[in-house]
Amino acid sequence: METQDNFCGTKSMAKVSLKRGNSCKTLDLESIHNPDVCADILEYDPGQCVYSHFSPPCTSFSVASIGRHWTGGKGAYIPKSDTAILGLKILNRVAELIAKHKYKYWTVENPRCVFRKLFPDILRKHGITDFRIVTVTYCQYGYKIMKPTDFITNIPGWKGKKCSNGSSCHESAPRGSKTGTQGLKNAKLRGKIPSALFHEIFDYIELAEKKSDN
Repeated sequence: METQDNFCGTKSMAKVSLKRGNSCKTLDLESIHNPDVCADILEYDPGQCVYSHFSPPCTSFSVASIGRHWTGGKGAYIPKSDTAILGLKILNRVAELIAKHKYKYWTVENPRCVFRKLFPDILRKHGITDFRIVTVTYCQYGYKIMKPTDFITNIPGWKGKKCSNGSSCHESAPRGSKTGTQGLKNAKLRGKIPSALFHEIFDYIELAEKKSDN
């Protein structure tokens, strides 16, 4: 199966895809990640594949940065910084690629916050209506942190796994503490996605492929 890991970073998706016998093209703007293609997705088209995953930067979409990057009152989400404007351009580009290539399966992820408010409408503007928001928490996939994360996707049947605040499956991380995601030392660690989560996603993709073959 041909797959793509866009904004690959530490290649969380690519490592699982390759381990399962697929091919995977990685794309990232930063050469430090050693992607197959080092390019700006605003200017580069990764092309066609069966499953394409996108992890766009969450810089302007996180809980901690709402006041710094957005204005307009509750639910308005009007960008007020260059970072927020760039973030919207990237989300529009991702939707454009999904619409253009009509990937059989696709996922776009970001920590649960502004992303879920903006991206569904952007998809609809590009004529994409077959999608769901699947919220997961990393503690359900072997991590000690909760990190609620949204995957917007068209993968049939996949519902993901999540817990609730206060559950014992993850360490407590009050705002400003040195635990949870905010306690991780650098962006590289904060950007990692559990391999067990991608194994689960591939399980559902492979199940859908078997059903389509029958």
